[in-house]
Amino acid sequence: MSVLVGKINVFANKYEVPPNVAMMLPAVFKNAASKVNMNVEELVDAATAKNAELALYLITIADDCANSKVGMERWNNFINNKGEAA
Repeated sequence: MSVLVGKINVFANKYEVPPNVAMMLPAVFKNAASKVNMNVEELVDAATAKNAELALYLITIADDCANSKVGMERWNNFINNKGEAA
C-alpha cells in the first residue's frame, strides 16, 4: 500500500467515511490539491489532523461524486467484480 493510500485510509477511518464515498477520495484530494497548489499528501495531512472543516467539505464533494450516476455505476462495478480480482 502506498503512503498516500495509507493516509487516505486514516482520513476515511477518522471521519467514518462510507466505502462508496471513500472510493472517491483519491480523486477528490488530487483535484483539490491541484486547485490550491499543494502536494496531495500535505492536503490529506491537513484535512486529517488540522482542519475538520476542510475534511467535511472534501467528504461532501466525495459524497456528491459517489451518489452521482457515474459514481453509483463505478461502485456497482467494483462490488460486482470484487470476486474476480481475488
